[in-house]
Amino acid sequence: MSEFIWYIMAIISAPVLIAIELAVGGIMLRLLKIKVKGISINANWSRISVFGCILTVLLAIIEELIYRQLWSTVIIDNLNWGIGAFVFISSVVYGLNHLYYGFTTFLQKTISGIIFAVIFLLSGGCILVPLIAHSLQNIIILIMGRCKKNG
Repeated sequence: MSEFIWYIMAIISAPVLIAIELAVGGIMLRLLKIKVKGISINANWSRISVFGCILTVLLAIIEELIYRQLWSTVIIDNLNWGIGAFVFISSVVYGLNHLYYGFTTFLQKTISGIIFAVIFLLSGGCILVPLIAHSLQNIIILIMGRCKKNG
């Protein structure tokens, strides 16, 4: 597949990842027998400043450079642990990085990490693909939070 197609896949994957994370959250709420009336964005995301938005995108870039680019080199190339180990380890540690939001967020981010790792690998190791997907995912969440705050 050409690089252009992978960039389109990155753009498409951002809202899909949000939907998957919302579905995982919904499943967890049902399993815990917690009833909710709808979905919402974490209140912190609706109050974020322009500077915070920029930092959020920069953080997504840094996370992708670490969890996909660096870790693939270390786990696959240097340690020879294989692709499966890379996908599992990088995704779980990426999820652990979000554990302060709670166990459900850890699960959501671990699943997103798996998807980021898979699209990274399928794109031939093009870091721009998960980087675009992750950054766009964060931007969409920020916009959703702003719309909720203003609407």
